Amino acid sequence: MCNHPLRWICFGAFLFVCTLPTPIEASETTGPANKISFRRGFPVTRPDQLFPLEHVKRGMTGVGYTVFEEDRPAPFGVEVLGVMENMLGPGEDVILAKLTGEKIAFTGVIAGMSGSPVFMDGRLVGAVAYRFGTFTKEPIAGITPIQRMLPLLKMRMQRTARSKVELPSGWASVRGRFVAKSPFTLSSVPNVSFPKPWSHTPLGDQRANPIATPISASGLHPLALHRFTDKLPAGRYVPNAGGKLSVGTVKAAPMLPGAPIAVMLTRGDVQLSAIGTITYVHDGEILAFGHPFVGQGPTAFPMARAAILNTLTSEAGSYKQGLAGPEVGAIMQDRLTAISGRLQDSRVPMVPMRISLTGPRNQHQQFLVEMVHDEAWMPTLADTVLNSAIVQRIAAETGGTVHMVANFTIGERRHLRVEESYAAAAPSQVAMFASQDVGQILRILGTNALREVKVHAIDIDVELIPEIRRWSLISAHLRHAQVARGNQLVVEVHLRSYRGDNTRRELRLEIPRDAPLGPCKILVGDGASLDKYDAKIDGGREPQNLDELMGILAERRSAHKLYARSYFSQHGLRLGAELYPALPASSRAILGARTGVSSTKMTKQPGPQTTLHLPGVLRGSMSLEAHVVPSSSESLGSNYDR
Repeated sequence: MCNHPLRWICFGAFLFVCTLPTPIEASETTGPANKISFRRGFPVTRPDQLFPLEHVKRGMTGVGYTVFEEDRPAPFGVEVLGVMENMLGPGEDVILAKLTGEKIAFTGVIAGMSGSPVFMDGRLVGAVAYRFGTFTKEPIAGITPIQRMLPLLKMRMQRTARSKVELPSGWASVRGRFVAKSPFTLSSVPNVSFPKPWSHTPLGDQRANPIATPISASGLHPLALHRFTDKLPAGRYVPNAGGKLSVGTVKAAPMLPGAPIAVMLTRGDVQLSAIGTITYVHDGEILAFGHPFVGQGPTAFPMARAAILNTLTSEAGSYKQGLAGPEVGAIMQDRLTAISGRLQDSRVPMVPMRISLTGPRNQHQQFLVEMVHDEAWMPTLADTVLNSAIVQRIAAETGGTVHMVANFTIGERRHLRVEESYAAAAPSQVAMFASQDVGQILRILGTNALREVKVHAIDIDVELIPEIRRWSLISAHLRHAQVARGNQLVVEVHLRSYRGDNTRRELRLEIPRDAPLGPCKILVGDGASLDKYDAKIDGGREPQNLDELMGILAERRSAHKLYARSYFSQHGLRLGAELYPALPASSRAILGARTGVSSTKMTKQPGPQTTLHLPGVLRGSMSLEAHVVPSSSESLGSNYDR
């Protein structure tokens, strides 16, 4: 029976089926050509299967893997041209290579393929990370050796105090504000630019630069996306309109070498995520990019799976159009040679930002977004999200007015409240003025040299008015130029509304009973003008602690009010953050001689202030002169200041 031919045929068929390889999606196999192990279609990396950098020679060939479309990896050829020793600094070598293959020949080096693993003789040699020039005719790339990337996994996963950006001297005393180019709006503090750890590549310059990182944007208005792009360092990032990964679209790739990875910047109603490629995975640890993302060392970014919709080919630089999938862990290091992270169950804590918009006829809309708590990114992200929310609601209008109340929760007990109004003829402009104020406040807090600031939450209430409400100060005068101590000065002002009628108003200003006799200056106008004058006379008050810093930010005057304030001619002194008005010359000399404390002489003493609320934004200021005389109950001889 055993010798029956049919039985032998059945037995042979059984053996043939048993020896067939299992599907690549569910097993680990080895490609015979390059001796590379695969899992679920992606190459496998192990610490005992690394190709030594010292063995890399010109003419060697290898193979790299990246995802061009959906969640499927594709190979491309690599031909070594040489090793560029110390290209990034002492001991930081880069492998120069030519990428080959039909797809690469068509696209060139692709933004988003940063981190694509390269193998030689079945062993991992490094990550595609650098490109040369802009309109190069050949796909020449720089490969970061894996030996330079692995040390990131041994670094302690903790945040350390970062160096702070020193703001220009005297910035705090202007209440964190200056007058913008538009005469009808107010903007925030002297600008501190977005960190640029790596310059972009000018045309014709063939230096090596990190391959640009695509940033997929979901939920952003096109004007806000354009503004976001302009605020980023040129050549470092490629923001593009994207979406959210949902049912019916492509699948997110697994967290394996050669697969796309998303570094989350925001999540919620607006989602921004940077797309790159995974180089190395072992024991829950991940290396990617092969170059810095921002380059700030210890960090905390949510890490997510990603899918690639398409690779868009362009002469100016091809890039991957990707979408972020579910979060799977955290990026904890952002260094010269790579970013590193770890797969974990818990989500990375982020800063919640709530934007509540109220439009005409009490139309209400709310945006909920979470942002990374990062000193470099958070101001730009908050600016971008708020800008998008506002411009989306007023984009169809011919202009508008925005009234904003922003509340910042700092730490566990500090709160900063900023109220401001903005008006402009273009919707994008009024949205920009409001959003950049929020971004600049966060930039001041994040880069201050006093102490590290932890922002817990941001709540913003915005009232949108589809008409331009702004006022100009045409003239101002005193009803009586002479005023007795303890009495009131009456200031008459002439205002003109935008394309409207003229109006006249009165402000009544109290003169203290102990006011110095003689000339008195009255400054009438918008909040920014008075803020700048106060900064000028008090010598540039600098905050000495976080509470003083927040106080200065909260004290700034609003744009929707008309102010009048008195200033008396009286000598004083500023020591550090403390003001000492009306000091005798001898006291000023003694205090000014103290060492270790900055001192500035004062010639004006600010007096009382009065305000008039306006239904819109005011511009303009005027200076008036009054004369203070003794009251009727005073004896001129005993009260006159000698």
